[in-house]
Amino acid sequence: MFRGAVVFFFVVCGSLSAHEDPDDVIDTLTHKLGHAEGADRAGLYFQRASEYRVSGQKEEARSDLLKYTDLAGSDYLGWLELSRMEDNEVKRLEYLARSLEVSDSDAERVKIYYGMAESYYTGGDYIRALRACERSIELLGGRELTALLFKSHLLWRMGRLEERVVFLSKAKGLNGSVVLEREWVDAKIDVGQGAAVMRVVLEEMEKSRFKSSWQIRAALCEAPGSGEAERYAGLAIREIYERLHAERPDVMLLMDLARAYWIMGDDVKVIYYMKLAKAQRYDPWAMAELEENVK
Repeated sequence: MFRGAVVFFFVVCGSLSAHEDPDDVIDTLTHKLGHAEGADRAGLYFQRASEYRVSGQKEEARSDLLKYTDLAGSDYLGWLELSRMEDNEVKRLEYLARSLEVSDSDAERVKIYYGMAESYYTGGDYIRALRACERSIELLGGRELTALLFKSHLLWRMGRLEERVVFLSKAKGLNGSVVLEREWVDAKIDVGQGAAVMRVVLEEMEKSRFKSSWQIRAALCEAPGSGEAERYAGLAIREIYERLHAERPDVMLLMDLARAYWIMGDDVKVIYYMKLAKAQRYDPWAMAELEENVK
């Protein structure tokens, strides 16, 4: 009965938060809740939960989502959003299971299975995370980039590197994303097949406006400790310094500096730039892979 209530509510009232401070919007929604009933009340709780989340008030967001699911228990999205607010893994998976139970389309189930994969991953259960991720990919027809990249990371995390190469070789035939192409190149390098992708790396280096990431890949394709590896790493370091903003450093450039200095054998600078990178907001998958590679 409530399915679609949230969509209807946002169409009618979505402009509330378009240009306002989240706290002001929360006050407005709280006032409206004092006079609302039924589906309107459910929609107000859902939107206020979203505003609480934007303003960093996680417990308040969780409380409103619980109220929403009490009123609109047949809406998969309420349970899915509630799972994202829950720190307890058992409860989080319970909410996801409930979301799956009330879902009625593959488009909805794709999101739920991906949420399950993330939850299992957070809990360190990589086997179940992989199964859930693969189910999400299957429902998407094997073309959705985020799920493909997540499976690639899971295979890396589990040490199934050869399988990762095979998977990415097939995946990039279904999805022509340049991000997926880079992931495949990195996977080939990780299994010691740098020579097989060196031509691709050099072509990308030539085309790229910013070359440092490809220069680092070129260095990794060469024999460790060789003059060519250090030459490419040195070129990457010089370019990164030209682009690095001292006061607002880009986290990916800091991570690339750590990797380049690792190739050069300068452990002091590896530690220094890793520390700087971790002080920024970073991609946990990329950081995990970098940490493992520069041990």
